[in-house]
Amino acid sequence: MVDSTIKNARILIVDDNQANVDVLAGLLEVHGYENVVALTDPRLVEGVMKSFEPDLILLDLLMPYLSGYQVMDLIKSMTPADFYLPVLILTADITPEAKQLALSQGAKDFLSKPYDLIEVSLRIKNLLETKYLHQQLQEQNQILEEKVKERTLELENLNSQLMDSKEKTEHSEKELQKLNLELEKRIAERTFQLETANKELEAFSYSVSHDLRTPLRHISGFIQVLKELNAGNQTEEELRLMKLISNGAVEMEKLIEALLSFSRINHSELRKTTIVSNVLVNQVIDILYQEHLNRKITFNVGKMLNCEGDEQLIKQVWVNLISNAIKYTGRNPDATIEIGSYQSDNELTFFIKDNGVGFDMKNAGRLFGVFRRLHTTRDFEGVGIGLANVNSIVTRHGGCCIADGEVGKGATFRFTMPCVAVTDQTIS
Repeated sequence: MVDSTIKNARILIVDDNQANVDVLAGLLEVHGYENVVALTDPRLVEGVMKSFEPDLILLDLLMPYLSGYQVMDLIKSMTPADFYLPVLILTADITPEAKQLALSQGAKDFLSKPYDLIEVSLRIKNLLETKYLHQQLQEQNQILEEKVKERTLELENLNSQLMDSKEKTEHSEKELQKLNLELEKRIAERTFQLETANKELEAFSYSVSHDLRTPLRHISGFIQVLKELNAGNQTEEELRLMKLISNGAVEMEKLIEALLSFSRINHSELRKTTIVSNVLVNQVIDILYQEHLNRKITFNVGKMLNCEGDEQLIKQVWVNLISNAIKYTGRNPDATIEIGSYQSDNELTFFIKDNGVGFDMKNAGRLFGVFRRLHTTRDFEGVGIGLANVNSIVTRHGGCCIADGEVGKGATFRFTMPCVAVTDQTIS
């Protein structure tokens, strides 16, 4: 299966042979690519380019009406010079001249039929990864250029002010040197922070870009138009399908918001204070339990050690862990959730244990990844970002996360925090 960062790539197949199209479409489906459009008439490429905006084109050379070379000329005329759109040629023309001409006209790769499907899938994956790296590099370069312009302007303004002051006193000369050194240090620090942030953003920046939000708004808007155009005349099946599409759009919006939330967590500034853990945990329990008054849930909160950290972020850790425990004990009529902490060596360990559905330990490594769910949304609601947030927050505080579980026998989640000189708090 392809990586989640490229599985939503838009792929256009142009081949006049329907059998070839079916083979390629089937190959893409097997490897997890979901957005595929196929054309057997190359004359339709211009219209599809405008509406579909492909990320990769699989193109035959020998076609009626328009050859693959003419299609590449058309694509080039419709694509900005700095836009990277890879074209993979898949053709029965095995001559060296065909390959040289195709590559000289803009194709990024070339395979002759009959081709090996495994090689085709690898070429597709490599081209898409190259495209996304190219796009991310452009975005990062633009950000860096803007930052450089801002810092340059700031430096010029400061230098201008200091040069005016230098004419009055020798003290101004010293201040100018001092401020220049300070400014250079700030530029170096901020540049390093920006580079670090860009590395963290690479895995998901494209997914929350304009190309993801725009079609989502279109879907929601068109469904509303359909409802209003035929109000009262839709069949039950039409209403059901429109509801499914609307629900899908809502779920996609949740995923986008979850990604943005994950991004904000990774880049917010830590404001560390002493956290009274027993007070914080009981506040979270009181809030979450109000949403489940119809259930029997027993909370056993033991000794809770205070810790040093950003209280708002650590509160989010407990909200995610406790809400997960409540959710995954939903099928147990006598749910029990145990919360506590202990100290060992130079770290504090906090834990939450439940008697819910549990999980298979062979999947434990997937728990703290973005969108890595072990249960379907039909069984338990959620978008799969909560534990990723937990892991990110704990890691930023210098700790780590551990999970233990057994199917049908519940789960235990632990996270560590650096040990500091704070007072223990115990809940009676």
